This record gives sequence, structure tokens and C-alpha cells, in this order.
Amino acid sequence: MARVEIQTDNQVKRNHQLNEFVLSLQDYDLELLSKRSNTKSWSVLEVIEHMNIAHEAYREKIDTTLDQLENSSHSQELIKASAIPSFLIKRFPPKQGKIKFKMKTFKRFQPVFNSEKITSEEAVEVFAKFQKSIEHIANALAVYPRKKVMDIKFPSAIGATVKFNVAEACEFVICHNERHVQQIVNTLKKLRNA
Repeated sequence: MARVEIQTDNQVKRNHQLNEFVLSLQDYDLELLSKRSNTKSWSVLEVIEHMNIAHEAYREKIDTTLDQLENSSHSQELIKASAIPSFLIKRFPPKQGKIKFKMKTFKRFQPVFNSEKITSEEAVEVFAKFQKSIEHIANALAVYPRKKVMDIKFPSAIGATVKFNVAEACEFVICHNERHVQQIVNTLKKLRNA
């Protein structure tokens, strides 16, 4: 299986697109954002909060690793992901508007609020946390190409079996967010057609 080539400029672009999309949702009515399309699905706000929780699992690991990495003598704008991260990264993003590789969310990554009773202030906080997550990834994308990023790996949030370097972790978080943006699009479509 071919390994994923991670391009920093592509990551920056996609991270920005995710931010623009989620920020546009702030203009939607709170009732729509907090409504579930069915009892087994999440509301838009729950999906965003899940993205926030998932990112938090990587924030400290990314920051600590960036602090520990030595500077590189040249900028690394293209990184080849190792085998297991490549496998996950390839299967995570949606394809043609569909989420193909279904996964059960670990309990620790599930949103812990009742979206039907969320206040507008709490909704603003969910969006603010997402904005901080996007900025954190953007900062990591600005720094890691100038580091010897291949030198240190850390355990993923799903367990020590999967280890990421900073570039792979950023790619995984971006792919994870792209997957859940598609989930938001699908949820809004279902709610509008209900």
C-alpha cells in the first residue's frame, strides 16, 4: 500500500476550509443546530463538540513534541506518513459525500451535553473552542516543517498501537474534522428534508 504524502500547504488550505465552514454555521438558528435528525445521531453542535474533544486529545502531545524536536536545516513541505498512519488517514475522509469507514466513538470522545437544552451562550462556547482548535493546528502547521518531524512519535488518542509524528497527527485531526463536516452536511440535509 502506498504511503500518504502529507503536504503542509494542502493541510493549511484544508484547515482553513474547515474553519470557514464551521464559522458559517454560527449564523444558523440554535434550534436547527441543536436538533438531532434521529435518536441515534448527533446534532450539529454535538458533532462540533466531538471535534473539539478529539483535538484536545492531541493538543498537548503536539505541543510537547514540537518543543522537543530539533530544528531542521531545511523546510520539509512534504512528509511521507508511515504505514499505519497512512492506512488510517486514507480511510478517514469522506468520499463523494459519504462516510465509508464507519467507526464507533469511544465514550471519552462523546459530547457530554444535552443539545436540546443548550443555551446560546453554550453554543457560542462550542464554536469558540473549535476556533481555538483550528488555530492550534494552524500554528503547528506553521512550525513543524522547520523541525526534524520524523524523529519523535507519540501514541495516538486511540491507543499506543498507533503512533504519530506531528505531521501525521495534524493530518489525522484534519481528516477527522473533514469526516465530521460531512456528517454535519448530511445532518442538515436530513433536517431540512424532514
